Amino acid sequence: MLARSGSVPFQAGGGQGIQNRFGLIGFEMFYRKEGSDTAAIAILRTSGGAKAAVIGRQESQRRTGGSVTPIPGLCEAAFVLEVNPKKAKVVAAKGIWQVETEVSVAGKPDAPAAQKLAKVACSRLP
Repeated sequence: MLARSGSVPFQAGGGQGIQNRFGLIGFEMFYRKEGSDTAAIAILRTSGGAKAAVIGRQESQRRTGGSVTPIPGLCEAAFVLEVNPKKAKVVAAKGIWQVETEVSVAGKPDAPAAQKLAKVACSRLP
């Protein structure tokens, strides 16, 4: 457990590269404040266009009855995926990059905060 200014305990992790047999394909990291506040981000390089991968994932979730909400104007394609009442992800695409963000506050998903995190990430990707 690390201490941040104001002695608010938090745990940071990740900051690791994600690899497959072809080499580095992405990066992930998370932040967890003592209690149940978390923020996580993963940025993955796709072999083709990320937009097609994100749209395909969105359609797959719809077919299986998952709750999917498109987010117009965020990156090239984006949606909120509600996994369960305690977990919601924002999945977005820009160029060859797929961005996944997840934020929870007091144990409840905070989709607007996850959208803001995805927007910042997309704005900094090539």
